[in-house]
Amino acid sequence: MKTHEVIIINECRLPRGGTRFTYSVLQTFLRISFVSKVFRTFAAYMRRLPHILLCLWALCMLIGCAGDGYTPALRTADSLMNDSPSVALAMLDSLKGEAQGWSKARRMRYHLLTMKAQNKAYVDFTSDSLAKEVVEYYDNHGTANDRLLAHYLLGCVYRDLGEAPRALESYHNASDCADTTSADCDYRQLMVLHSQMASLFYEQLLPYEYMEELKEQYKYALLAKDTLSAINAIENKAGYYTLIDMPDSIIQIREMANKLYNKHQFKKEAALSVGPIINILIDKGDFEKAKLYLGIYESEALNNGKVEDNKAVYYYFKGKYYLSINKTDSAQIMFRRLFQSRMSPNQIEAGYLGLFMLYEQSNQKDSLVKYARLSYEMNKKIYLKASSSNLQKMQSLYNYTRSQQLAQQMSDKAHRHQLMLYIVVFSTILILFLIGAAWWKKQENHNQLKRLYEDGKEKLRKAKEDLEIMESSLNENNAEHVLLLEKKNLEILSYQEQINTLEARLNVNSVSVTKKGIDGYSYLSACSGNSDSAKTTDDKKGLGTIATYD
Repeated sequence: MKTHEVIIINECRLPRGGTRFTYSVLQTFLRISFVSKVFRTFAAYMRRLPHILLCLWALCMLIGCAGDGYTPALRTADSLMNDSPSVALAMLDSLKGEAQGWSKARRMRYHLLTMKAQNKAYVDFTSDSLAKEVVEYYDNHGTANDRLLAHYLLGCVYRDLGEAPRALESYHNASDCADTTSADCDYRQLMVLHSQMASLFYEQLLPYEYMEELKEQYKYALLAKDTLSAINAIENKAGYYTLIDMPDSIIQIREMANKLYNKHQFKKEAALSVGPIINILIDKGDFEKAKLYLGIYESEALNNGKVEDNKAVYYYFKGKYYLSINKTDSAQIMFRRLFQSRMSPNQIEAGYLGLFMLYEQSNQKDSLVKYARLSYEMNKKIYLKASSSNLQKMQSLYNYTRSQQLAQQMSDKAHRHQLMLYIVVFSTILILFLIGAAWWKKQENHNQLKRLYEDGKEKLRKAKEDLEIMESSLNENNAEHVLLLEKKNLEILSYQEQINTLEARLNVNSVSVTKKGIDGYSYLSACSGNSDSAKTTDDKKGLGTIATYD
């Protein structure tokens, strides 16, 4: 309310009986008037709201178009990412000097695309500092797809650093960032994400987690309309049965994948899918089907008959097949091709094992012992290397678990401090509330006592006026009249006692009965005992001083 409105209320002088009601009506009216003014002002601003919103929308559109960090060169590099990642990486490297002077949004986009190109070009990451900076930026900027990619690439960094637990955590965070309800959700990136998680679970020998991630890979591959990746997810289920040692299911899954690949004209992938089951078929004695799949593998998977290093295990399968049909010379040629210098320890160990089986079958004991020893030594090296790798994984898992425990302890400590702060704040508010309630109650009681005190004073004043009227018409010979005076004096004394009690509680001075008034009351009492006794004029005056103001 305005100052002059308050003054108007305070200066009102209204009759006692209607003061409170009239005051409330005036106050309510003025409040309504004030609210009405506020509402009219608010309505005026609301009429301008569409123009304000339009300006804000235009500003957001301008910021959105300019704030994604893309330049024409970066868009070109991004478009080359899937088909020619090496070319995209070279293009991004050529922009490295120029990127130093860019805005932060463009620099972060540049770093994000560079990491994406490195990952697709199979360039190992050596540090997580840049990836964490990119993640921190896109956690507060960009789209959900940007956050998904940033967290995914951080997981790839930890994958290359051999920190599988941190990689899995980053992959899970990436999955949480995805907005699967959005029309532009990057389902392909989600498919790749779950494929990577499946690979990590396979390396950690966790078959059930591995299978769950393959299901997610298959789901998002379908949503991305990527038929090849969907069939690949089905094929990779054979790895689950490898971990739980179910060779018949491995054959079933890979033959199913082979049919699906052929159905969609993926001939090379179809041939590769049956390669791993050749060895199982030979062990089962199904040489006819093993020969069939060897022919498919040679015609479709090999590059014009040339065996690439990563497919050199073909020599072991082929040699084992020749050995099973007693073509030992051809088998020996296949096995010895695994001793080339570029071969991996696992491939060399397979060659030693193949020659051991060959000389065992031909009963050549000297060569048998030689290749048994070589196979054992190579197997031991592989085992030690695998044990070292597993130890590193266990150490990484321990370090990660320990860091998680420390983080949890810090979180619990912070939670306890926060809880204590909440308790202190709540207790303070509660105490203040109780103090306020007690003060309000005290004020209410005080106001009630004041009202009773004022009512008592008013009643005492009226009783005194009535007594004066009665004294002016006193008839001492009338016993009834004297009795009425006595009752009025008793009433006055009762009011006085109430007022005295209220004075003691309010610590104020007000009306009191004088000694002279008490003496007059005593005289009146005596007169009431003998109504025929004569009274003097002075006695009447004494009756008039029963109740006086101090």
